[in-house]
Amino acid sequence: MTRFDVASLTIEGLLERYAQLSIRQGAAADLVKTSLVNRLGDQIYEISKELKRRPDDRGRALMKLFDHPNVQVRLNAARSLMSVFPEEARQQIQAIANSGSYPQSIDAGLYLSSLDGELSDLLRR
Repeated sequence: MTRFDVASLTIEGLLERYAQLSIRQGAAADLVKTSLVNRLGDQIYEISKELKRRPDDRGRALMKLFDHPNVQVRLNAARSLMSVFPEEARQQIQAIANSGSYPQSIDAGLYLSSLDGELSDLLRR
């Protein structure tokens, strides 16, 4: 897998790369290729960190991906934004959980449960 210098990319370039990697991650998840899912996730995380690092953006550009046709792209963007824009991110994750778009709807529901439910209480102990 080719590495790239995230700091050298424009915001639009980062969003394009983020979406491409998220689509590949969703396809890898469908094929249960866990190690590939994890490697792609690492690259997606690096892009989200770079976007949040930029003072003029703070990751706000990722909200553009909330309208992306691919549900994995939307889910990844929402999770990436949970720490900086929790209300908007939560709404997106809830919409995905309610969508029935398997497996992302299950993933979104579990994510929300981990934030709100008994699992969250266990993790905070």
